[in-house]
Amino acid sequence: MPGCAHRTATAPLEPDDLPLLCTGGLIAGRDEDVGESLDGLVRGLAREGPLSPQETVGDLVSAHTAAGLEDDVRLPVLRIG
Repeated sequence: MPGCAHRTATAPLEPDDLPLLCTGGLIAGRDEDVGESLDGLVRGLAREGPLSPQETVGDLVSAHTAAGLEDDVRLPVLRIG
């Protein structure tokens, strides 16, 4: 997109890693700081321990729906084998 800055990053993936990609609708309401919301998401996932991709998506969507977030969400997730 013209005028938009993009960053790239790499991270090594190990067996049983669970890369998670999400849109902003999952992590922030209109009056919230996106960085703080993302930090909270990461802390929550770290507490949960290893979950299946289906359990991870279910927990994330349930928690953030309960928080009253109304934006659309895209959440592809996969387990590295």
